[in-house]
Amino acid sequence: MAAAVVAAWLLNLIWWGLLSPAARAPELQVLEIPAGTGAAIARGATFSFADNSLVLAPGATVRVVNQDSQEHSIGSFVIPAGETFDITLPKTGADTELSCSIHPSGYLDLGVEKRPPLLATILPSILLGAPFGLLTALAIFLTGKIDSDPKQPVTA
Repeated sequence: MAAAVVAAWLLNLIWWGLLSPAARAPELQVLEIPAGTGAAIARGATFSFADNSLVLAPGATVRVVNQDSQEHSIGSFVIPAGETFDITLPKTGADTELSCSIHPSGYLDLGVEKRPPLLATILPSILLGAPFGLLTALAIFLTGKIDSDPKQPVTA
């Protein structure tokens, strides 16, 4: 049973290593501001064309394509009408909250993927693996104790 728990722990350790966001290539996320957005905001309309938060790999780029006839701002960046602007996330893993003129909340959250804590990946395997290991060991033990009646002659 101890060997099974150690093997499960090692597999989880390998899995945790593979979850490294640095192993993923930075991606490109396109955020399009449709034509008529500025006029709709002036009327008080709300939007669902873009998520209020994005979670991307470290070093990823958010490309903002302003198809509107008005300029819009994201953080300290002003994107003129008809222009495209790239925002590159840091590779350090720091989340960023930017003010945003197109979201009803007034903010765009840019999250950088992080590796989950080691304990969060190993603890479930120990908590689940130990009871199942004990049940398996008990089943093997009881199966070994069940034997045919030794007084019966064996016929071939």
